[in-house]
Amino acid sequence: ENYTRAYPYLLKLHCLREIEDSCNLLCQPETCNSRVQSFADMVNTDWGWNSRLESSGENTSASINIITTRLGLAQIASNTTIEASLWLEAGKRARKGRLYHVAENSLSHAEALYRRLHSENSSSIVDISTSDHLDISLSEVRLQLAKIKHSAGKSTEALSMIEQEDFERLLQSRTEDEIKKSLHKMNQESRLEMFARVALQATEWMVESGLKSGSEVNARYKLLNTIVPEWERAHYKFAKYLDSVLDSRINALISQSSAKNTDDDSVRASIIVKDSLCQKYILGAIKQYGEALRLSQKHIFQALPRLLTLWFDFTAIESSDEILSNQEEANQLIVNCVKTIPAISYYSVLPQLISRIGHV
Repeated sequence: ENYTRAYPYLLKLHCLREIEDSCNLLCQPETCNSRVQSFADMVNTDWGWNSRLESSGENTSASINIITTRLGLAQIASNTTIEASLWLEAGKRARKGRLYHVAENSLSHAEALYRRLHSENSSSIVDISTSDHLDISLSEVRLQLAKIKHSAGKSTEALSMIEQEDFERLLQSRTEDEIKKSLHKMNQESRLEMFARVALQATEWMVESGLKSGSEVNARYKLLNTIVPEWERAHYKFAKYLDSVLDSRINALISQSSAKNTDDDSVRASIIVKDSLCQKYILGAIKQYGEALRLSQKHIFQALPRLLTLWFDFTAIESSDEILSNQEEANQLIVNCVKTIPAISYYSVLPQLISRIGHV
């Protein structure tokens, strides 16, 4: 038998093994609270549910089957917290697999359970971290539901679901001290990561829908880089935005000129020499791509070739007083990239480097 034909049976064995692991614990004559805690401890340690689920890969139907089995076990164990987290995980995976009806149903279950837990905790004395965790989980549910709305073409509705008054207040902050105080409080409550994820997603949708001006979008990305300076995705998305704005501006300036061929490199070069804003976008994109590659190799096949192309094309323009200082700055940014980006990364762009050397 080949692996593809045997996979459904391996999946069933996986589910049976998890049922077998749970039976010994669930069949013990313990008090309800004791069993709930023991079940949670085993899920997070000995059974390794998270790593087992990751081993199922990107196969949505396989992961949903495993999660469904676990949901039954969590319900038998009367562990509402784990049950809610499983519904949330099922919703996320179903959404990524484009099973939107399944995702929406799962996320609705998760939201109802988290709200019930939140209500129960608010009426009793609980650890603050527990309350914060529930708030973060509810924010995650809302974000996933908003992504489903966005996938259905309802961008405005999606944005309204994740609207952040806190982020808007930070944008309006007059001093760095105000921003630092707000960030310190979020960090203490473990909400900073979720806050940044929601803010970045909202910014991407605003760019896509054209709901904010260029200066407002720039301010949002810069604030995100201040909030989470070590987050690769924020730097990469900022670089992509600057890159797209650069391309749009060059095309707009070419259309206003008498040039007929917009793909002519000499025409693009003359536009860049004359326009300081284009030069600013190039330097910004190079810097942000470099930061993203320093932090992670997740987008290496998109970021590194584009970073080198921007640098090669910009520094290949004949130097003049209008552009020389910015070309030198671009060279310095690349020197920093060579020092900070792992050397092995450059193997992925060897053909591009060799081609460029051949044209020198």
